[in-house]
Amino acid sequence: MTTLSVTFTNYSRVGWTLDYVKWDLNAFSGINQQPGPALQARDGQQTLSCNVDWLSWFAQGADWIACTWRDPNGFRFGVFQRLNFQMFGIGPRPYWMVSADQGAAPGSQPNWQDSGSDPSKPYTWTDVPYSITATPNSQHQTLSVEVIIGDKS
Repeated sequence: MTTLSVTFTNYSRVGWTLDYVKWDLNAFSGINQQPGPALQARDGQQTLSCNVDWLSWFAQGADWIACTWRDPNGFRFGVFQRLNFQMFGIGPRPYWMVSADQGAAPGSQPNWQDSGSDPSKPYTWTDVPYSITATPNSQHQTLSVEVIIGDKS
């Protein structure tokens, strides 16, 4: 069994609203945990995670999950994760992407961008109004990303 998960922890002074949350899972896969509608200020935490059964590859193909959060001023950011096809454990490990924008229509498709060439390396959003860093735990068949949101100093 393979797991994809992303957890958002908010230490900033503002609360966030769930903006875009979607997934595409195959017949043998399922969501373990869905994020609630709000990420509370100062100590809020929400998670999106799924289990992917290896039999799913015979049903359809790659599985993915995606989640973004919006602040009261219309800034939003998020994480996308994808598990690629692996036959008998052979194939590329899961990868993840990031997004950030200002003023996009609520719930609209984010513009996902590469988080870097190595899915095991942390990513820090730049030129955004908050301090946001994502730290992955990337294994051959498992990917979890911990996202910490804080106020800029």
